[in-house]
Amino acid sequence: MTVGATEEIIVYVLAFAQAVSVGLISASASSSRHRSALYVAGLLMIGVTVVAGFVLGARAPWIGPIFAIVAAVTGTLAAARSLGDDPAMRGESYGQRIVFVLSRRSNSRDDDDENAS
Repeated sequence: MTVGATEEIIVYVLAFAQAVSVGLISASASSSRHRSALYVAGLLMIGVTVVAGFVLGARAPWIGPIFAIVAAVTGTLAAARSLGDDPAMRGESYGQRIVFVLSRRSNSRDDDDENAS
């Protein structure tokens, strides 16, 4: 199986589109009641990309980096956008919300409080 220039571009465009989907899914998963299903869907999509990367190998070497970078950037930007709906973050600029998304850490005590309610 050979991948020509046109086919290689198509592979990269598909990886880009799939990465945007994974980024949006991961950003919306934390605030959804269907959190587990969204995480599983994201993991399945990541698995498809990993398998495609192994199958294509050296013929499409940028599939992994493109996917990882686009998914991370999309997830960060979408999470920062969704923080604009939070009353505590409404006055913050978009840039400050991005910094907050990048710097926040999961707190197991918050997860326990959420499960107790």
